[in-house]
Amino acid sequence: MIEALALPFMQRALLAGLLVGLVASLLGVFVILRRAAFFGDAIAHASLAGIALGVLGGLPPLLTAAAVAVGIGSVLHRLERHARLSLDAILGFVLPFFMALGVVILSAVPGYQPELLSYLFGSLLTVSRERLATVAGIALVVAGVLVRSRHQLVFAVFDADGAQVAGIRVGRLLTLYHVCWRSR
Repeated sequence: MIEALALPFMQRALLAGLLVGLVASLLGVFVILRRAAFFGDAIAHASLAGIALGVLGGLPPLLTAAAVAVGIGSVLHRLERHARLSLDAILGFVLPFFMALGVVILSAVPGYQPELLSYLFGSLLTVSRERLATVAGIALVVAGVLVRSRHQLVFAVFDADGAQVAGIRVGRLLTLYHVCWRSR
């Protein structure tokens, strides 16, 4: 087992997994507090529409998937407030709509269809140095944002009205949280 860690691809896989695990654990606390366990799964699957747009447009699929996911994450809090539905109920609509949209768009792409599961789940063993640097950068930014705003975020999660009265911009803070969750 230890011999495997001498291989560069295994070292990159271990480091990428540790970085994502660290950030996901920090974000996971707020997921539980907000009662939004479905959030990560819904956004990840909804990003399939971004993958499809990338494949159709000849753009990097992971870049377009990230753009769609961040876009969805940035409007979720507003939807939650105006629709007066729970976040999980809204995500129950978002997930199938964007996933179906992705499948419809991909069906319009002529020729070879890429393996969708490889885009949605990836493989730690194929992490390149460049991707590892990207993962490390995103992890650093997300962890920094969470550490810096943790007290305000906890206040906003437990008592949004009280946080608003205390001068915390709850809408902006929760939108930032949604974007950070998707960026991990």
